[in-house]
Amino acid sequence: MGDDAPAGTSGPGLSGPLVGTDWLGPRLNRPGLVVLDASVGAHRGSKLRIPGARAFDIDGALSDHDGPLPHTMPAPDRFTEELRSLGVHDTDTVVVYDCAGIYSSARAWWMLRAMGFDRAAVLDGGLPAWTEAGLPVEDAEAAGSGPAVARGDFTARPRPELFVDGAEVAAALSDPGAAVLDARSRERFAGTVAEPRP
Repeated sequence: MGDDAPAGTSGPGLSGPLVGTDWLGPRLNRPGLVVLDASVGAHRGSKLRIPGARAFDIDGALSDHDGPLPHTMPAPDRFTEELRSLGVHDTDTVVVYDCAGIYSSARAWWMLRAMGFDRAAVLDGGLPAWTEAGLPVEDAEAAGSGPAVARGDFTARPRPELFVDGAEVAAALSDPGAAVLDARSRERFAGTVAEPRP
């Protein structure tokens, strides 16, 4: 897709991880563009979706269910297999969205980047922004699991430098030159609401 690739992917002159509905709308059915629905939890199984979107199932196959915590990154070979089954090629441009706006789509974007795939962006505002813009949607129930696609040739190329363990986080907490950001809600951070998991 050359210079039409979204900002934040690889290539010269690209500057950010988001694309708007004005970018995605006119490109929706172009070859080499894959749209993935990364909705999780209560937002998964929405009645509507962007036409042709494929399910990036963070609750299911795209998590390591043998890991000690939910939503643990799967092994590279498993990630490769799942992305190939979604018809993703190494040369594709991928746009991920979710039905909440921007919630789990950022996780899917990071997973792609952590597995060495830079041609990825998040749809700013997700499905709510898409529908508000009056762009086409399809009935997810009628369309089933998504369009039949040929297997892709995606290959995971893990970037271990994008992962840290508990010891590294603990060290960063006492390092004045480091910043540790907590991505939970303000209420969860303050302890005024219960954590959703033990």
